[in-house]
Amino acid sequence: MRLAIVTLSMFVATSSLAQQPSTEWINGPEAYFATQEERAEWFRLTSDDDREAFQRRYWLLRNPTPGASRNTFKEVILDRIRKADAKFSIKDGLPGSLTAQGTVYIVLGRRLSFATTREAAYCRPSSSTGGWCPTP
Repeated sequence: MRLAIVTLSMFVATSSLAQQPSTEWINGPEAYFATQEERAEWFRLTSDDDREAFQRRYWLLRNPTPGASRNTFKEVILDRIRKADAKFSIKDGLPGSLTAQGTVYIVLGRRLSFATTREAAYCRPSSSTGGWCPTP
């Protein structure tokens, strides 16, 4: 009897946890690109089927090559989420994709590094250089 109660309570806890990500998806890193209208629509949805259809439509709208079998935008974003979780997670706290650093990384991509020099600071682009300053 006791085993049945423990098993049943574990099943209920697991099923409620499995449903939570579905309803909270809009607050997660995959939805960082959602518009205000899409967010409002999400909160009007009442079933998991509607939310799944919304997620499919969300990614389809952002596909850089409509009709292609691969959605490179989705692949890039999911890869950034994995990398943010690996790099920026807080021990015993938030996953990296939900931190400020992770959010910036997911939305903007990797940090570009560049160096400035004194010469570049004084360079004035001209038509003779094609509008660019020559590199020192």
